[in-house]
Amino acid sequence: MTVCDVKSKSKQDLDYMSISFWKDPSNYDVNLPSFKRSIELFVNDSHFQTKYLAAPEQTLEEYGLSNIKPLELDILTNKEIGMQYVPGGDKEIPTVVSQYRKFIQCKQGHSLEIREIQPDHPGWRKWRARMVKGTLWREGLLKYKRLVHAPYTVEFTYGCTVGCWFCGVSAEKFQGPVEMTDEVKSNWREFLHSFNSICGQESAQNGFCYWATDPLDHPEYEWFLEQFHDILGYWPQTTTAQVMKHAPRTRALFKHIESKNGFVQRFSMTRSTDQRKIMDFFTPEELFLCELIPQYDNKLSPKATAGRVRDLVLKKQEQDKDIPFHYNLESTGSIACVSGFLINLVERSIKLITPCAASDRWPLGYRILGERTFEYEESIEFLLRDMLASCINNQLLPNDYLKPQLGVVFSSSTDNVLAASSHGYTMSVKNVSAPGTIAEMLQLGQYTVQDVCNAVEAKGGSRVQAMIALYQLFEMGIFDEDIIDTARKNSLAVRS
Repeated sequence: MTVCDVKSKSKQDLDYMSISFWKDPSNYDVNLPSFKRSIELFVNDSHFQTKYLAAPEQTLEEYGLSNIKPLELDILTNKEIGMQYVPGGDKEIPTVVSQYRKFIQCKQGHSLEIREIQPDHPGWRKWRARMVKGTLWREGLLKYKRLVHAPYTVEFTYGCTVGCWFCGVSAEKFQGPVEMTDEVKSNWREFLHSFNSICGQESAQNGFCYWATDPLDHPEYEWFLEQFHDILGYWPQTTTAQVMKHAPRTRALFKHIESKNGFVQRFSMTRSTDQRKIMDFFTPEELFLCELIPQYDNKLSPKATAGRVRDLVLKKQEQDKDIPFHYNLESTGSIACVSGFLINLVERSIKLITPCAASDRWPLGYRILGERTFEYEESIEFLLRDMLASCINNQLLPNDYLKPQLGVVFSSSTDNVLAASSHGYTMSVKNVSAPGTIAEMLQLGQYTVQDVCNAVEAKGGSRVQAMIALYQLFEMGIFDEDIIDTARKNSLAVRS
């Protein structure tokens, strides 16, 4: 059963890897929500951790968690103790510990499934698969596993009222929500039907509704999600940094989606005091299907050197001032998580985007392959399909420059093997003519497809064989496609 399965099943058929399992409290220990809270306090709250380490039982009681045993928490927070309670070991693992581990596995599986579900559109599917693989070569396994490459995201406001200093996409100041006119309502439903048609329902369910915005800035945000659920059969995930500003509203939202096909929501905590306020208002049961993200702590929630963080680093460097947080202006990271469409209903804009390392050209950590504006009378599906057809490249051409993703190293061996390595992973292409020549040229990143094929032929090798090897590397997302896409756009501009 997939995480998108909405069919009713008997209790004995439910699998803990299904979101349906965790939406029914009768399937897990009554203390599991409190246990989750104790872990969040230990990890995110240094005051709690200090108190707990000095007086475990007293601290748990003080925080309303007397139903949690210190040993249960210690198994997941104390490495030495935890090693004694492993699956298949001699010591019996407490029920809440075992169930919590399964809950985490389900969440991780859900993220993996979002990444693995491909849109139906063949060109989009092929391009997105390369973008997914490219994450591994550029940023390593951890980011590769976490980055879902969602098919689209939609904003219902222009700008954001929160103004986080670390905003990785440099949200503009809030300028207002989209008006709830009949045209806007009809347009939103047309977008949803269009994505259902182009992506297929499984993929379309993985879109979401915020970006450089906080979703609760729109007073009727929930209406948009209701339409999403009505048309696509899933309630999209919400991330907000304004939970306590809208606490009763959020509580009502939690209650409303209990009967909907949806999973985990997220609260971004921008101050160290936020968690205690949130936990004072919401019960452990209300927050069970909600992640609390400690954005106030760079160690707990590392910031990509993109957007405002990047601007701040560059400004402090220019002023020769200390920078009190980790940053990397070369391997910058990104908070972008979409390989598809970024839509703003206020601006009536559509961008086709994909994550990348932040740079002078792309300071927000995502590339924009194409951009359009739309009118209400236009066919949204036709416009989306036209952008996919005209903005995405899915083949190598003779004049394409081949530059590797940042950090990729090419090598060769005497048995005609060409290899590309990065972050501890290697891809090998066998039976390659002149692999040393190809590796050297690709490493320099200054040569075109035709240049490489000519060099191989000059060595007595096969152009066809060289081309096949380059395509294999291309399909694995090893090349920086911004170089290819930009050169093609410039060429078209010159010809026009």
